[in-house]
Amino acid sequence: MNALIITTGHSNPADIVDYVIIGAGPAGFVLAEQLSQDPNVKVVLLEAGPDGIDADVIKVPAYAGFITALVTDQYVWNFTSQPDPNLGGLNPPLNQGHVLGGGSVVNYLAYCRGAPFVFDEWAEISGDEELRWDALLEDFRATSHYADAPSDYEQLVNTSAYGNGPLEVSHSASLGGFDPPFFHALKAGLSLSEV
Repeated sequence: MNALIITTGHSNPADIVDYVIIGAGPAGFVLAEQLSQDPNVKVVLLEAGPDGIDADVIKVPAYAGFITALVTDQYVWNFTSQPDPNLGGLNPPLNQGHVLGGGSVVNYLAYCRGAPFVFDEWAEISGDEELRWDALLEDFRATSHYADAPSDYEQLVNTSAYGNGPLEVSHSASLGGFDPPFFHALKAGLSLSEV
């Protein structure tokens, strides 16, 4: 197993450190960046996978479909789900990032927090009110910011859900081939008007 080590606050990873963060995906990078803002804090960020910064399959989001355990297994953990009876007992792959950048590399660089009602349901089930959407919203704002990108379509974004954090989020420049038919099907099937 290879490992990529990114250190902040010192030059030798063998030095005593204050924090060791395992996983160099978006969450690991944001946490390391936030902790290392204090010049007295020493942080080590570990990633088991390679640095794929020069790989076209990573640099071009549209190529993410080619990052599978069958094609470029160096960038994903070889995890599978339980056998699915609807798929004749096949074990569908669970592509989890095994590369600098983590899961964002293998999911088309998509960013999705989830719907507020899901967080509220987790709070109800667990009895932990800190899991509610309203309790986590300030954390989301602290870790991300929205950058409006030029595009050939109007994108409705609630920018108040973003703050000044280090993780930049934007929308794609154009609708993909899947989007228009999907939107039209929803509009027709649910008798929705366009907003």
